[in-house]
Amino acid sequence: MGDDQLYLSKGKRTRLTAYYWTKWSKGHYDASAEFMGITVDAGVSADISEIQIFLDAEMVLTGGSSLQLTDFRISQLGRISVDVSGLGPLNWILEILVDFVDAFLKDWIVSLVEGPLKDLIQGILDEEVPDIPSWLI
Repeated sequence: MGDDQLYLSKGKRTRLTAYYWTKWSKGHYDASAEFMGITVDAGVSADISEIQIFLDAEMVLTGGSSLQLTDFRISQLGRISVDVSGLGPLNWILEILVDFVDAFLKDWIVSLVEGPLKDLIQGILDEEVPDIPSWLI
């Protein structure tokens, strides 16, 4: 789900503001390791109760200009719930560790992820949003 707005300012600029939010995002990962004929299969399932993302971009309306991100942030990251399976008694130890990360390190993780995500989105905008032809201006 999301909401967006496109503004045309009085000057030679346009601005795109978008909010994206989703509830109950899910992910799953399966792994298998073998050592000396012993195989261990493990799985991790993660649920994130809510994610909210804010994006603001601007384009100067001159020939050859492109849409540039001016602001990008994960404004809300809800509770992260992780279920580990296949590791026997290590399952609950890892789940306790994830609860600790959710409670105390979530803001640090968000700040760590925001920069690379912003760069990735800017790359997509550079490749997919066409420049304004100079003859239109």
